Amino acid sequence: MKTVEILGANRFESYTKTRDGSRAIIIQDGQILLSHEEISGWWLIPGGGMEEGEKPKDCVVREVEEETGLIVRPTEQFLILHEYYEEYRYTSYYFVCEVTGVGHINLTDEEKRRGLKPEWIPLQDAIEMFSKHESYADVNEEKRGSYQREYMALKEYMNKDNYICKIPTIEEIEQKWDYEIGLHAEKENWIVWKAEAIDHYKKGSSIPYYGILDGKIICEATAIVDQSTENEKTVELNAFRTIKEFRGQGYFSRLKDFMLEDLKQKGYTRAIVGVEPCEEINKQIYHHWGFIEYITTGTETYPDGTVIDVEYYGKNI
Repeated sequence: MKTVEILGANRFESYTKTRDGSRAIIIQDGQILLSHEEISGWWLIPGGGMEEGEKPKDCVVREVEEETGLIVRPTEQFLILHEYYEEYRYTSYYFVCEVTGVGHINLTDEEKRRGLKPEWIPLQDAIEMFSKHESYADVNEEKRGSYQREYMALKEYMNKDNYICKIPTIEEIEQKWDYEIGLHAEKENWIVWKAEAIDHYKKGSSIPYYGILDGKIICEATAIVDQSTENEKTVELNAFRTIKEFRGQGYFSRLKDFMLEDLKQKGYTRAIVGVEPCEEINKQIYHHWGFIEYITTGTETYPDGTVIDVEYYGKNI
């Protein structure tokens, strides 16, 4: 378990008061549960202060039910975060929790006044929102500090596993394609796609991106980079795949962000994605990522002769 400290600019030389509390990281299908104060507009990770004699794990269970109405089971305590402001040391114990049932919301009068309610939002949106904590430095120091705390906690959560995003080696590419071929009874298309992928990689006309967890390739995406125009450098993104048991946990979102940042650093200014008209869920995901500009509808032919319709959407990167 990791311990992190935040040293406030207004901290005293030594603290004389303490306040301890617990907070819960609850994630389902790529969404994180937050407590949203509608009046102030604040968002916070669910949790609160410990009662006298209460243990951190018991505190997080109680606080989550009181704020959200959900009953949770802590599965892992992964972080202790100390904040030092004026004469106080605030300690937060962060737990990964899973939802096991439904209880009853029991808000304090102050929480009711602030309009506190639970809301699910995409994990990456939460990280981005809390990452802007310094923008509140001249507006609301308490909000800046709270958002810094939540941002650091989520970054530690994302980094607690041995997950990396990278451009793979040729050996890793062959390993991943052999895995895909082994999954499919009808292997013809996959065998051809493997040969094409390796050929494009060697020619430099595509850039594959892999997400690797504990040495295992769990997700991938590819950028086709030979579509430059006179005025801009455009890439087509495709082959988005995540192994089933790792879906909805934020891994592919991290890979997508890594890929777009890498392409941006390489000088590419625009990206497009293709989606079959019937794939409504994928279309919604791509729109959420900012691919909302409809470009055209075309067709794609598989190696076995199957023809599919594809809608293309674009965004600047």
